Amino acid sequence: YLDDLLVTTTTLQEHIEIAVLAIDILEEAKFYISKEKMKFLQNMVKVLGRVITDDGITMDPDKIDTLSKWKVPTNWDLLCSFLGAASFLTDDVA
Repeated sequence: YLDDLLVTTTTLQEHIEIAVLAIDILEEAKFYISKEKMKFLQNMVKVLGRVITDDGITMDPDKIDTLSKWKVPTNWDLLCSFLGAASFLTDDVA
């Protein structure tokens, strides 16, 4: 199962060539592609809880907001769930 595929390039021509090649390979391998969901030439991408731009990779503000509003865990399972979600922030905490 493949949900997102990111293609990064330095030139428009290279982007077109690699995107077309990627689509051809996926279709040849019988991967189903939703052409309606395809986005090209994006300056900002949200993926895996991160925001990727030319300036770098940062935490998605929506994820931070969700964690800040998380209810206090009242049992072991809820605590494990919170800690799993919070551990996602470890790369962004200085």
